[in-house]
Amino acid sequence: MVSPAFRNRPLQTLRRLAVWKLICLFKRPVRVKFNPWDLVMILPAEWKGTAKLLYAFREAYEPELVVLEQFLKPGETMVDVGANYGVYSLRASKLVGPRGRVFAFEPASKAFRYLQRNMRENSLENVSAFSLALSNQAGKAHLYLNQDPSRNSIASDLEGSDFEEIETNTLDAILADQGISRLHFLKIDAEGADELVCQGARKTLAAYHPVVMFEVNPEAAGLLGLQKENIGVLLTNLGYRFYKVCPTGKLQQVDKLPAGGNVIAIYQDGDQECVS
Repeated sequence: MVSPAFRNRPLQTLRRLAVWKLICLFKRPVRVKFNPWDLVMILPAEWKGTAKLLYAFREAYEPELVVLEQFLKPGETMVDVGANYGVYSLRASKLVGPRGRVFAFEPASKAFRYLQRNMRENSLENVSAFSLALSNQAGKAHLYLNQDPSRNSIASDLEGSDFEEIETNTLDAILADQGISRLHFLKIDAEGADELVCQGARKTLAAYHPVVMFEVNPEAAGLLGLQKENIGVLLTNLGYRFYKVCPTGKLQQVDKLPAGGNVIAIYQDGDQECVS
């Protein structure tokens, strides 16, 4: 499926991809400006994965980035699970301001270093970064490293895959330890483990009813013995309804989870129509 960002600016995107190909040949990190947000990101020179897409699409990387401002106001709290290089955390930091808080979780050591670097580059003092994976229990796990870093996962579909040993914990435990008594937005991109993150956040979800953005990824979930419907049932039982972001940036309610892609869950929200 062609990205809406590519359809809107195909020539610009193709030029940027050509430049990115050259950048990857030299294998040196690059500094990218997100001018509308007054942010910069340092990205690794990797042909596969998030870095290329961020370089090519910038602020239009994902439509959910645009609607983030609908859900976050100054002084509020956001959790970014699977923060990667930090684009959601950086954007949220600007939206919640100095009185707000952002908690970013990234288990992959390389991505975590870039996350920290991007926090320093933007002088962000309201973001706390954690080098661990959120799940349904505290402990240890293997994070299997894919050639496409955005597909790193605690489940492996290849024998002998490279991996890192990582720590796991629950969101309920982390927020209690940090003394946080509120949460407004929870973004999850855990490569199939989104359900496990929500299992470890039941108290938080039941108490604060944050907006939840998660990814439907049946293939990755299946490698963990999970079914895509499970997270839908869990959140429905907690009073959530589900929405997709339309190309126009509007939210459209859906009766069931789509086959794949990002979904936004809102606690007992009224119906919203997609305006084309």
